[in-house]
Amino acid sequence: MEDNISNFQRVLQLATQVSAHQSPHACEELVHLLAEVPTSLISPVVIHILNAYRTVLQVDNAEEKAVLTALRGLKEVLQNDHINIPTNTYIDMVSVLCLVLDGHIAASRFRSEEVQDATVMTIEELLETLPMKSRVLLATSSEKLPVVGHAFASLLSIVDEPEHVSQSETTNVSIPNATKCRAIRAMRHLCMCLKNPGGICAVMSFLPGIVTGLTNCVHSDVRNGHMLIVEAVRTFAIAVSLAMSNDIHQNYKKSLELDQDDNTTERESKLVVDLDESWWTSTAENLASLIAIIVKTTTTHSHWRVRKEYVDFAETLLLQCTKTLPNSIPILIEGVIALLHDPYREVYENAQCLQAKVAKLDLGMRLSSIIKENYLALTMEMTRVVNDGKDSEILHVVKLLIGYTRILGFNIQQILSSAANKKRLASALLLVLEMNTTDIRLIAERYTTPFSSLLLNPTTAHKGHTSALSRGKRQTKFLRFDNPVIFDQIKTLIGLHGAFGNVSVLCDYFLTVLQHSQSHKTQAILVLGELLLGACVQARSSEGMKAMQECVAMSKLICEAILSKELMELDTYHNSDKLDKSAATVSVMIQNTQLQSVALECVGSIACGLEDAFSDLLLDVIYLLLEKLGSHTMLVSQSSLETLETICVALHVPTLSQLICSNSDYLTDTILSNLRYNISDGRATIVLRTMLQTSTSEILYLIEDSLEEIYDMLDGSFDEDTTVQLLSVLHTVVINVLEFKSKDSNFGDANSSPDTEKKPSAKSRIMSAILNRLPHYVGHDSKKCKLICLNILKDAVEIMRDEEDILLPCVHAVWPGVTQRLCDGDLPVQLAAQTAVVAMVKSAGSFMVQRVVENVIPTLSSFLPTKPPDKKEHKINKYSRQFRLNIATLDTLTNIFETLDINKGSASSVCSAASMCLHDFQPQLMREKAEDLFIAMFSVDADAVWFQLTCIMGTKSLNLPHPAFRNHRVLPKKENFTISNEKLLTIISDK
Repeated sequence: MEDNISNFQRVLQLATQVSAHQSPHACEELVHLLAEVPTSLISPVVIHILNAYRTVLQVDNAEEKAVLTALRGLKEVLQNDHINIPTNTYIDMVSVLCLVLDGHIAASRFRSEEVQDATVMTIEELLETLPMKSRVLLATSSEKLPVVGHAFASLLSIVDEPEHVSQSETTNVSIPNATKCRAIRAMRHLCMCLKNPGGICAVMSFLPGIVTGLTNCVHSDVRNGHMLIVEAVRTFAIAVSLAMSNDIHQNYKKSLELDQDDNTTERESKLVVDLDESWWTSTAENLASLIAIIVKTTTTHSHWRVRKEYVDFAETLLLQCTKTLPNSIPILIEGVIALLHDPYREVYENAQCLQAKVAKLDLGMRLSSIIKENYLALTMEMTRVVNDGKDSEILHVVKLLIGYTRILGFNIQQILSSAANKKRLASALLLVLEMNTTDIRLIAERYTTPFSSLLLNPTTAHKGHTSALSRGKRQTKFLRFDNPVIFDQIKTLIGLHGAFGNVSVLCDYFLTVLQHSQSHKTQAILVLGELLLGACVQARSSEGMKAMQECVAMSKLICEAILSKELMELDTYHNSDKLDKSAATVSVMIQNTQLQSVALECVGSIACGLEDAFSDLLLDVIYLLLEKLGSHTMLVSQSSLETLETICVALHVPTLSQLICSNSDYLTDTILSNLRYNISDGRATIVLRTMLQTSTSEILYLIEDSLEEIYDMLDGSFDEDTTVQLLSVLHTVVINVLEFKSKDSNFGDANSSPDTEKKPSAKSRIMSAILNRLPHYVGHDSKKCKLICLNILKDAVEIMRDEEDILLPCVHAVWPGVTQRLCDGDLPVQLAAQTAVVAMVKSAGSFMVQRVVENVIPTLSSFLPTKPPDKKEHKINKYSRQFRLNIATLDTLTNIFETLDINKGSASSVCSAASMCLHDFQPQLMREKAEDLFIAMFSVDADAVWFQLTCIMGTKSLNLPHPAFRNHRVLPKKENFTISNEKLLTIISDK
């Protein structure tokens, strides 16, 4: 008992001391003592204690530590439920704390970060734990209305801090985000304290300031963090739902009247709003603009918590304020739809749940009309946004259109039945899909790239396999945007219109655009492919045979339009054989290249959609795809390859080779038909080449009968151009057979067993038939025919090297014509003939020795120079006809002496003829080729080579290869034979 009396007296003493001197020590001691004594001793003196804390906050000379301690003690006393505190005291303390924030009393000079945070925290916790009696008094008494307004204003001064604050030494403090978040939560608690008819009227009175400050906070710098936006959006929703709910609007004349007694002052009366219809209308209009800002900011925010909070925000307003905020409902629904396919699960799940709730609302036709109006408004908005060129806005609008299209479903057919609406959507799509036509690399020719690098390896390809080129797919460049995600979203949007819209009507519209518009062909093809892909996906999911048949029929129309002769024969590169005044410019070729590439990729999209049903269209497209696979333009060839790979996957064909082999009858018949009636264009040769290059050796057995017809056409041909084209076809066959052999060393071996007679393989039969026809054309008057025949001979003898029974008779038959071509008047023919001779020497071996000695070596020796270059003009043109012939002749002779066992007499004659090529005035390349020839001849006739070199040099300083040469007196040294001769003598002496 005595301890309680002592503690009671001590509490009174400390409270008096704190009030009198504001000592931090006394204040701290009072806080500790109150935590130890029973609450029954505190209740009688609680007014003294609160007055002591109030004094610390109000006096001028209080220390910052004392203020912080007073705030802590005040919070502990007010939150103690066992202490009896008068109702008005809570509200008075809120007013004092707000004055501290406002700077209207002396404690404001301690507006450091710590003091501000402690004050706001105290207000927040005080309002959160405010007793019910104090809440009722605060909400129903008009006398407390200024206190409510003061509290909102003080907290908003923390939340909506101006960007440029005063630079005063005592007041300039940067408010941290944590303090702002506490202030917003305190505002939310204050709104919840006013959650009754009288208090809601107070919220209405201060609603403009509340929502404006919170909107500024949401729309502030992104560096403020996401939690500040989350708290502001949550508080905004509560404040608006309290003031603008449907129930309050319905009964506002009866239930929203404050108890204004006779003591209500004029100042208090001015704070009460006049709740007539004009107030509701103007407030709803003003809120619509603020809500639009919040929707745009939160739905596009990078943090998922902000987007999730928007869904809760929209749910609160859509479920409680549909009648009072009619102008905001379309905006809120638009934001929800934008989040239906958010990448975060919690966001899109909440958005889908809200969508289901809104659909069940008693809105009748209103919701459907809102969605349709929003959809049409967005199609118009898309055109404006695309012209502005901001990727973020374009992506946002496209995502919204995707959401609205999913919600509308098949109702989209009714909207797009209007020609105006269809034209509006088409204009937006054609505008946004405009492609960039400034990249010159699009028309780069692939002469420097091996064609086989573009193709799948037929032995390793399998379902789902894509080549390295396809895996490294290029990026399509668009004029209006750079972000590739936008293009993916646009394709999704078009696919949804194909799935839910009337695909026949939409495709007819864009086919019309394709036929009549010169500037929108590429965009129209892009849209057609995605429309049909979406329609096919929908048809498969609904398992409707009729719908799939309609898709197949529409696919045929589209393929005919996009693969028409008019589009596929556009110039995509400069053909050196057909340059004329009508040749396309570079910019036109870029556009043509993009157009053909997109058209080929559109076929791939159709194949993806139809899958097995695409087999009905395969014969209509495969020939043209193979033709474009052999295009000189890299982009067109790449697009064709990707489309063929897509078709293989759609039809479940493991490899491209199998796809070609299974359709080889149709392909070969078409090739033969084109060779018969339109051989001059050369496209049949391209198709045959791509068939062979993309297939395995199995294709030879399938085209052998077709080659027989080509042989007959060649034998009966009297026209030079026709002969050249047919020989080009055979050359294509030989080149690819050689490639097959390089990949497989056992390629073409005839299958035989001890009990069966050995039969020649398809390779042997084809090569034999081709070689047997070369003697008739190697002497043709046409330069092109001679070149093609010699090139065929060079590759064919390499293929048949291991089959001498076929090779040697053919070589014997063609040999006279080849030797005549060595002296041809055209240099390219001479060079090709020498190359063919080298190939025949390497393949036939000793069979060629006598023929080479009699017919080749004398002819080639006569080509070599017989006198040195003029001393005054010793610079020889490296690109002259004679120089190129000399270089090729030296190479050919070197290969002959390295391969065959030539007699010494021939070596001696060549040694004498080639000595002039060692002259110092000759170009370095010629001297190097001559050195290689002398080294090769040294293995045949060392004495003749040595004698020739020493005769030129006239030297005795080197070791001679034989003792008989030591007493031999050499001839006088010739001039200008120093460089190569010394090098050769050194090499030969070492050997």
